[in-house]
Amino acid sequence: MIENKTDKQILQSKDREASFYNPPCKPLTFTDLFMQKKNTAKEQPGETLSIPLAKLRAAAPRIHCLTNAVSMQDIANLLLTVGSSAIMACDVSEAEEVTAICHGLLLNTGTPSKEKFFACQLAGKRAAALCHPIVLDPVGAGASSFRQNQLALLLEQVHPDLIRCNLEEAITLLKLSDSFLSKQNPDVKTEFSSTDYNLSDTLLSEQNTNIKINFSNTDYNFSHGGVESGVSADISAHQSIAVQLSRAYKTTVLVSGQTDVISNGTQLILVEGGDQRMRQITGGGCMLSALCTAFLSAGLEPVKAAESASILWKQAAQSAAQYIKCTQTGLGSFHTALFDAVDFAIKTTDIIQTKRKVSPALLRLYAVSDRSLLKNGMTLTDVLPLLFENGVTCFQLREKELSEQLFLSEAQEIKKLCRRYNIPLIINDNVAIAKQVDADGVHIGTSDMQLTCAREILGPNAIIGASVHNVTEALAAQTAGADYLGCGAVFGSTTKKDASALPFSELCAICRAVQIPVVAIGGIHTDNLPQLSGSGIAGPAVIRALFAQPDPGAAARKLRALSDKLFG
Repeated sequence: MIENKTDKQILQSKDREASFYNPPCKPLTFTDLFMQKKNTAKEQPGETLSIPLAKLRAAAPRIHCLTNAVSMQDIANLLLTVGSSAIMACDVSEAEEVTAICHGLLLNTGTPSKEKFFACQLAGKRAAALCHPIVLDPVGAGASSFRQNQLALLLEQVHPDLIRCNLEEAITLLKLSDSFLSKQNPDVKTEFSSTDYNLSDTLLSEQNTNIKINFSNTDYNFSHGGVESGVSADISAHQSIAVQLSRAYKTTVLVSGQTDVISNGTQLILVEGGDQRMRQITGGGCMLSALCTAFLSAGLEPVKAAESASILWKQAAQSAAQYIKCTQTGLGSFHTALFDAVDFAIKTTDIIQTKRKVSPALLRLYAVSDRSLLKNGMTLTDVLPLLFENGVTCFQLREKELSEQLFLSEAQEIKKLCRRYNIPLIINDNVAIAKQVDADGVHIGTSDMQLTCAREILGPNAIIGASVHNVTEALAAQTAGADYLGCGAVFGSTTKKDASALPFSELCAICRAVQIPVVAIGGIHTDNLPQLSGSGIAGPAVIRALFAQPDPGAAARKLRALSDKLFG
């Protein structure tokens, strides 16, 4: 059942005099724009968008864009503007490898070829295996039988988390769903009527309560528009198509138009506004798909990602329209002003997170000590300079057997080494020792002192890490104030005999769920580290792979080079 009217969000953005940045004739800030009262919205668009923007900037996801030549540069520049980045790798020979080093995947089927569709299949399967979000933009789906046939094959192989399309493309996908659904479930109906889904009260007007969505050209005044929509339909039909498409492919859809319609089969969100000039520039829909991918890769749920992208893009269009009105310029300036509006939105969102205390680069190679593994009579003070000179970026002093006094004495000596090499010193478990030696931080296990207590003792500038084993623990640690997470044991553990293995899928899910860096730990060495590529971790935390080696410096140098290649 679709949620009733009281639960349905209708986000209207009709104030065409508003602007993200300050055009000469109407000085309004981004906050001014989004905090204006909207007559029918349950929540203000500013409240809807500000937190997703902050999450996007904090996550800074890298997107693999299998996109078209027409909009490739605009997509790359837009993703950079919002704090994301893009790799445009369309060749079959590197599709899977590039997907593995990114955080999300955009499959844009414009300017198609058989080779490109095959690359989309390979990248899509790899992304699914890595639990990376996938967005499909079926550009010009109905323009040729070749596109339709290749899309049908792609959708049999790859399940997108979100489909962003125009109305004509949505109808073409529904046509394809006849054969698609017959393979998945022969009993599923693909013709739509208002009674099928009990939509007559909430979606269809009194004049259109008997509307059926079938696919004859006459019913829709259907003329293929190439990559532009040639379909005209009232808002009731537009909503109905979005709902049916979502249910047909069991995914979230954003059917864009004068009003963007978002549905996951049970929810329905409308985003109004924008500007008609968006139809006069190339790649507007493709760029919207890229924004959807960025928000989705930052950890937002598909409906929220689509909603955030839609609001941002429509409000940017309104701002750009106001700018060219004020400056008496044309479409070229409108195109540029779109990017300026998005850039201003990002820079002036007051909820955007400040620079993190712990960057992913700080955790690229995290060494955790174990004196029992040292070879040839070496001590920690012998080995640590070798590690610090050859690529270790963070060091955790872990001592389970020493007395408190010996632990304190050792920590004081090692702190001097860490300061000399500008390497953060993290104390394992012992907050009191961390406080006494003025260490950079502490790492706390799930059964250790609560994070909030550690923060009270060590203060706001201390680095506090936490060991977690699932998404629930990860989110709880982030909420409690952790600066980074340690997840394992990814390949088992010889240090902790009772540690259970952490599935790769759970590691990926943790990295996607939180906005703080994650390190993986447990049985990691140079041979198995590549298996963690694409998980989203900042780097490995290692013990035996460094401290049990006859040449710790050489081991560190090799691990750091590999970690930079995989996670840098």
